[in-house]
Amino acid sequence: MTTQTQTYPATDDVFRAVYDSPAALPGRYKWLTRKGDVRQIEKLLGLPAETIGAPLWVSGDLHAIGAGEIRRAGKQDFVANPIVSVLSGPLASDGPSFPSRFRGQAPVPSLALDAEEWVKPIEENGFTLLDFTPDAVRISLFRWKPQDGVDAIARLEPFWTKDLRRTAV
Repeated sequence: MTTQTQTYPATDDVFRAVYDSPAALPGRYKWLTRKGDVRQIEKLLGLPAETIGAPLWVSGDLHAIGAGEIRRAGKQDFVANPIVSVLSGPLASDGPSFPSRFRGQAPVPSLALDAEEWVKPIEENGFTLLDFTPDAVRISLFRWKPQDGVDAIARLEPFWTKDLRRTAV
């Protein structure tokens, strides 16, 4: 027996309360590594204090590969130092396991964001490599098709790269 779910529209008041909630926004409320932890990482790496500060968010919870920058989220303004957002890509999804196949909606940025898509989300197998150096991080996105065989992964070249210069906090 299948139970059909129903979607109910949120009232403007409910939508506004959620949209404006600090817990729903990136920044100091959520999704950031605590400053004490960052300082400890710097110490372990032998870096001068307060040298780590790249606004970079890597998400592996979507079945997509993509990249862009977030300039604004709700009332939070990141225009002076946008957050680079990377969808790291699934290595083991294929065909009907991609979310858009069963929900009928391709991955897109939230309407609550002012974001620029450098690489629009792609529902293909792939992965991301992040190469950290003292001055920058290089983001490399790779695609892979199961029909190419597992051995092809070792020979892949990135289809997109971007170098981000390190910024001070």
